[in-house]
Amino acid sequence: MRTSIFAATALLAVAATAQSSVIVPKSVGTKEGNANVWTPVRYNPSHTQWHVAASEIGLRSAVWSQMAMRRDGPRSTPFVAKTIEVEIWMNNSAKKPGRLSYRFSENLKGGTRVLKRKKVNLTAPKKPTSGAAPFTEVFKFDTKFAYTGMTLVVDMETFHAKEIGYWYADAQSYKVTQGKGPDSGAASVGTVKCPKNFYQSRAGANWPGGAIAYYGYSRVKANSEKVGFFAIGRSRSAWGSLKLPYSLSKVGGVGCEIATSFDVALPIKTDKTRTDGYVYLELDIPNDPNLAGVQVHSQMFVSDKSFNALGWRVSRRYTNQIGKNGYLEDRPGLMLYNYYTLPSYDVGIYRRDVLPIVEFK
Repeated sequence: MRTSIFAATALLAVAATAQSSVIVPKSVGTKEGNANVWTPVRYNPSHTQWHVAASEIGLRSAVWSQMAMRRDGPRSTPFVAKTIEVEIWMNNSAKKPGRLSYRFSENLKGGTRVLKRKKVNLTAPKKPTSGAAPFTEVFKFDTKFAYTGMTLVVDMETFHAKEIGYWYADAQSYKVTQGKGPDSGAASVGTVKCPKNFYQSRAGANWPGGAIAYYGYSRVKANSEKVGFFAIGRSRSAWGSLKLPYSLSKVGGVGCEIATSFDVALPIKTDKTRTDGYVYLELDIPNDPNLAGVQVHSQMFVSDKSFNALGWRVSRRYTNQIGKNGYLEDRPGLMLYNYYTLPSYDVGIYRRDVLPIVEFK
């Protein structure tokens, strides 16, 4: 029997694809990782996305029908069997980890929803007597994923109203130097806020072309939805003819002040699924290098007639200085995540140089 070189090549390609079972990152393999991750397997609701360099996979192509996780081995606290509601997307990207967007959706364009939103059972695996734990937690895909030898993007969302059960997944952390002159910006805050624990902060990719999230804790009545606005401006000393900061005590806002110019005001509302009056707003930073070093000031105002005669809760001033670039060199992997938040939140406000250790088949 004679076989053409083209047929032989096709057979080899099929065989290579069939042998696509791999532990990622491959540098860890069967060894216990040196870290752990708490999203998406413990702190819920959550949105977790990790970016894996092609070098940490080691395959030119593969087709996978499932992904499995393993427990963090060293922990002595008993793990809790539970059911999580989860959705998984995957994608191939030409960009290297650290160069992708901090917007989850941007990194998933053209991707594949491999697991439709559904409930998945996690077991309560025992602490291994030696070595790494087995890959006991299997997520079987509804749609197979074709990996093409590029940066791998894995995106997992969980939809619980609150954290359920003790569970940490094994992971690998990387010691990564930042290169020359990394600059992800700076911040300063005011001290006046009403109530006194109405804090406001910022997180995310704080440089030109990045995406950031402002968030605050207005402390309104638990699980209530209150509307308000987010004021952002270039000045903290004057708003038109009004000298800043300007006390609101004379108009019923005892202990409150306006501390930024209202160059732009954007609508906000508290998250009714939470008990702390959480307020969240996402903004894209234009990809203009001239913005590096620019300072912008902001405050959050939440309507609440029961709080004071003015009927407003007011956060502290938050001054954000836009950076140049937070990550200047390539890295083996990177994880972005956002937890205790609504699924609609699209910016990874936390980042770690860490990868969950998973097995694809």
